[in-house]
Amino acid sequence: MDNILEVRNLRTYYHTRTRTVPAVDGVDFTLKPKEILGLVGESGCGKTTVARSVVGLINRRNTKIESGEILFKGQELNGMDSHRLCGIRGKGISMIFQDPFVSLSPVYTVFSQIYEVMKAHDPEITKAQARGRIIELLQNVGIPSPELRLDDYPFQLSGGMQQRVMIAIALANNPDILIADEPTTALDVTVQAQVLDLLLQLRDRYEMAMILISHNLAVVASICDRVCVMYGGVVVEEASVYDIFDHPMHPYTKGLMASIPSISGDRKEELFSIKGNVEVIEPPVTCCRFCKRCERATEECRLSEPPLVEVGPGHKVRCFNRDRED
Repeated sequence: MDNILEVRNLRTYYHTRTRTVPAVDGVDFTLKPKEILGLVGESGCGKTTVARSVVGLINRRNTKIESGEILFKGQELNGMDSHRLCGIRGKGISMIFQDPFVSLSPVYTVFSQIYEVMKAHDPEITKAQARGRIIELLQNVGIPSPELRLDDYPFQLSGGMQQRVMIAIALANNPDILIADEPTTALDVTVQAQVLDLLLQLRDRYEMAMILISHNLAVVASICDRVCVMYGGVVVEEASVYDIFDHPMHPYTKGLMASIPSISGDRKEELFSIKGNVEVIEPPVTCCRFCKRCERATEECRLSEPPLVEVGPGHKVRCFNRDRED
């Protein structure tokens, strides 16, 4: 099987009493076994909504997957009944949530929270059987003296150790795909590096594919094989991590690269920022989603939305003016 996950024309909209927000508005990507794919973009671009749509963790009271296909090992997840989807979620596809301080329950021990996930997919497993497996998991994610931490509560752990517990929960059932949503949020730089190195080690140990969601380009550069840059609910550029950093083509991607501070640059020079603010885009979309913030926008950009086209091997860009010199 070439691709373990295929997402085709995914559209997930938020509905309120007064408006419809196309949070994800036609996203396509694939994921190969053992590949690490980065989803990059500003807050509100749709990264987390894509991930939650894939695993079926959307609030169906005000959120709806309008259309699209989500194929996991050839199985269509969109529209699958909740019982079957629960059998895949946490086992076939698992997720590390953004904030361990919120995601971990403060009233249950580390052992209880990992055991609950294991028992959901193996009802016959006993606490005695699970204990050795959980100790091994905690050891694999780098928690020292794991047998002494089993009965700790989250508030007894540091932020870095809480994140490692979250990773252990995600790995409890040996998933084929791990989705990591901002896994280094609220961690200091040293612990960030440790967590990223740990994810690489675990990818090799468990032979799993991974989707890394981040707005931190340094994190993406250090761990990803391929990158999808998102803006306004769509992918505006997709390429290998080397092409994205060495030869960005979309104005938004170039703006993200230019905003990275350099230790060798002039300290008196003002750091570049993309002008304007992120807008809430409402359907139907009749222009380039980035045109109001783009210095290269033309009349064509304001009158129609550019398609995502392949401009090189594995390199796709959504821009009418991609061939223009800056």
